[in-house]
Amino acid sequence: MSYVLKRKRNRALEILSALLILVISQACNKDDDLPLVMTDGNRITLSSDEIVYYGNESDFLHSYTSLFPCKYSFISNNRGPYLQEESYSIEGYDDRFIGHWEKAKFGDWIKKYGLEPNKVFYCATIKYVSYMPIPLSGEDYIPVMPLNNMGYSPWTSNRSFDIDYNNQYPKYVFYTCFRYIGYNDKLAGVYIDLPLTNKLIWNFTVKK
Repeated sequence: MSYVLKRKRNRALEILSALLILVISQACNKDDDLPLVMTDGNRITLSSDEIVYYGNESDFLHSYTSLFPCKYSFISNNRGPYLQEESYSIEGYDDRFIGHWEKAKFGDWIKKYGLEPNKVFYCATIKYVSYMPIPLSGEDYIPVMPLNNMGYSPWTSNRSFDIDYNNQYPKYVFYTCFRYIGYNDKLAGVYIDLPLTNKLIWNFTVKK
């Protein structure tokens, strides 16, 4: 009997804990889900109302995150063939994706981009993607340094790009991340990618 009562009590505690977690989760989601309609009609959602201060440019540039959902189209004109030990350059990109938004303020370094320090801006990570055919068996694409026309990738602090393989639609995915200053405190468009570049150039070679 004591076992049954204990089991019922434990079950009641489990249900109560689950309900408590659900209530807290809904409250947090309600507080954190902060949709905004910008003056250009774009809708963004902030994960938090916290304002992050970036006192220097390097901290801002390297605060990107590549871990956000991307609906790849896999539509590309990059058909190859790309031969072993040869070097190649591809300009432009096939897709771009904007990640999680945040509110940020900047130090005096932001003046060189024509923006005002200590004002609120809406920022995100922007990921540029180029889709590539699968190389021949046993071969791999290798980025060729320096890559001054790129953003950043998770595997290096230098400007470069990373390479993923997608099993659902057999393609290699080149991607590089920039920091994106999208809007000012009046919700008007700023549209600046940092680091600045005139165009994306993916330099790579194929090695076995």
